[in-house]
Parts: sequence; structure tokens; C-alpha cells
Amino acid sequence: MTVELKEAVKIAKTYIAELYSDEPISDIGLEEVMKDDSGNKWLITIGFIRQSSSDTANKFLALRNRLYKRVEIDNSPQSSEPGKVLSVQNRVTLAIS
Repeated sequence: MTVELKEAVKIAKTYIAELYSDEPISDIGLEEVMKDDSGNKWLITIGFIRQSSSDTANKFLALRNRLYKRVEIDNSPQSSEPGKVLSVQNRVTLAIS
């Protein structure tokens, strides 16, 4: 059994929210979705803002910096755990000036 796109996105968002539940994050949102070359994994990028708990200047700067995490989700038809999160990695983006 495989995981449909909308369900994979829901899994990725929930996983990020739970993973960072002890840190102040906000604005969790979908950024991009793709399957790996084999079609056996969803690669879903979730963006969010990690807020600083220090002084006001750091809080302002933190609000301007969106972080991106690529969540890899099992989508193999042979999997015993379809929808299982396999990894979370930093998704590096280029700054636009």
C-alpha cells in the first residue's frame, strides 16, 4: 500500500511540529513535494520560523529567517510501515538579494 500526496504532507507537517514541540516555532507550511527516482519515497520540504528566546533584536532577526527541512517518507508498496518518516534533513536554499 502506498501513501497519497495529501496524507504524506500531513505526516510531514505533524512530524515537524512534534519534533520541535519543545521549541518556539511558527508558520509551519508546505514548500515543495517530490518523489525520489524510484517512486518509493516522498521528499517533502516543510518551512517554518524558529523563534529566538533571547533579546528583542534576535527575535526580530529570527522572524526573517525561514528554515526548511526535507522530510523523507516511506512510500514503497512493499513497506510494512507506509508513511513512516525515514529522515529529516536541512534543505539549503539560496538567498535572494
